[in-house]
Amino acid sequence: MKTRIPTDKKIYIFAGAMLVVCAGLLLFFVQPYMTKISTLTTELYDARVQLASAKKQRENLVVLNQDFRSIENRISAFDSVIIPSEKSLEFVSSLEEIANASSVTQDLSLSPLTDSAEVQEVPLAITLTGTINQVIQYLSRLESSPYYVSPLSMVIFPIADEIVQMDIQTKTYWIEKVL
Repeated sequence: MKTRIPTDKKIYIFAGAMLVVCAGLLLFFVQPYMTKISTLTTELYDARVQLASAKKQRENLVVLNQDFRSIENRISAFDSVIIPSEKSLEFVSSLEEIANASSVTQDLSLSPLTDSAEVQEVPLAITLTGTINQVIQYLSRLESSPYYVSPLSMVIFPIADEIVQMDIQTKTYWIEKVL
C-alpha cells in the first residue's frame, strides 16, 4: 500500500530539494565561475598594464631613435670643436699663419694636455701686439678658422702710439687619440 505524502510536506520537500539544487548550482557552478572571472579580470588588467608599459617604452624608443639620428647628423660639427692631440702643431701653425696674415705679434701659452681618452678643456692664453685694426683683423680670421677657440676674456690696452696689446684668455677642447 502506498502511503500518500500530504501536500504541505510535498511543498516542504520540493522547497528543500530546490534549495539543495540552488545551493549546488551556487557551490559548483556560480562560485567557480565567479572566481575564474575574477582571476581573468585581474589577468586582463595586468596584461593591459604590461601592454601600456610596452607601448610607452616603444614610444620612448622611437623618440630616442629620432633624437639619436638628429644628433648623429650633427656630430660632425664637433670634429672642428675637439682638436686631436696629434694635430697640436697644425693648430699652433694655423694661429701663427693668422698672426702673420694680420701683421700682429703673437705669444701663445697653451696648458699641457694630460694622457686621457676623454675630452679635455685646455686653457689657451694669446697675447697680441699691433694696431687696433690688425688686432681686429686677427680676431676676425681666428673666428673664421676651422678651429674652435672659445674666448673667456679680452683685455686691450695701449702700449705705444697707435700700438695696442690684447690679452685673450680662451679655452680649447682636446682629445688624446687612443688607437
